[in-house]
Amino acid sequence: MESNEQVLDNAPLLQAIARMQTENSRESQEAVLDIVISQAQFLAPADIVPETEGKEAAVRFQLLTNQEGQPFFPAFTDWTELRKFCGPKQQQTLLLRFDDYVAMLQRNDKAHGFVINPMGLSLTLDRGTVMSLFKKKQEVLQRAQAKAAQGPAFTEETVEKDTQVMVGDPVQVPDGLLEAVCQLAAQREDIRTLWLRQMVRQDGVQSLIIVVDHTGDQA
Repeated sequence: MESNEQVLDNAPLLQAIARMQTENSRESQEAVLDIVISQAQFLAPADIVPETEGKEAAVRFQLLTNQEGQPFFPAFTDWTELRKFCGPKQQQTLLLRFDDYVAMLQRNDKAHGFVINPMGLSLTLDRGTVMSLFKKKQEVLQRAQAKAAQGPAFTEETVEKDTQVMVGDPVQVPDGLLEAVCQLAAQREDIRTLWLRQMVRQDGVQSLIIVVDHTGDQA
């Protein structure tokens, strides 16, 4: 999508990167990578050539070269970081996710990976790391889809009348499960909207619940 100053919310990623660079622990590194592959969105500077008679539309993504002369695709978390790269001039961009950068690397053998915020608090992901993360992501999705294909594995529980419960946003979101559920829901016309919530009963038992807005039979 072309540049029109969309508001991006990459605060969790920026906080995770800052924590990783302070702690340099495996846990903090994994937290960053989990956000990168599952929820972060990036501004990618590009030259977008519109379709003309006899020629299809084309997109050419810009590359940055590191000190070793290796080209990387830049990925910016917000417009402030992008302006450090392109200045005040009008810059065409596309809004991309992790999987988009994977596809770009698969099409471009010369690129060595992509770098997040190269002019600021940066994070470089080389080609090997990107492809390894993508493979693990696909394996998680495949396992979730295979489990879903086996049919429902659940027990029905009825909450007694007048039982006090608290419902709010979950503290930790199971991204792999959530993505698999969303992919399944997208294939069903009777499911209109899903909400993920965390429920805490008065006895302290916590559960993740998915609220479903649907048509047709509830079962």
